[in-house]
Amino acid sequence: MDEEIVNYPYETASVNFTVAADGIYYVAFRAFSDPDQFYLSLDNIRFTKAILATDEEKSSAISYYPNPAKNNLTVENSQELTNITIYDLAGKVVLKQDANSKNVKLDVSKLAKGVYMMRAATKEGAKTVKIIKD
Repeated sequence: MDEEIVNYPYETASVNFTVAADGIYYVAFRAFSDPDQFYLSLDNIRFTKAILATDEEKSSAISYYPNPAKNNLTVENSQELTNITIYDLAGKVVLKQDANSKNVKLDVSKLAKGVYMMRAATKEGAKTVKIIKD
């Protein structure tokens, strides 16, 4: 079989969609064509999360320690925290705690060692940071 390599025009596409805050999402691509007439190449696929700058700025005074944490993680903020949620890297909620304080102590002793994302929320907004469980 004699195959010829042909340069085709490169096309780009953008898709915007909204998802709930929690969850795991799967993205699929589907293409239809007559047999041996179509080639689909996907590269440079990027997912971005749009964040309101005002939400980040209003909760930017957050501090958390120690990081890495072994048994307890302390979270402090200049504004009262309403809740704190820790997610594994697959997006699954592994710890959620309501808070009505500027200073919250989390028991992370039951979490497996690894990297997590922590979302600390106030009435004004939320901030998500990376934490490490040792």
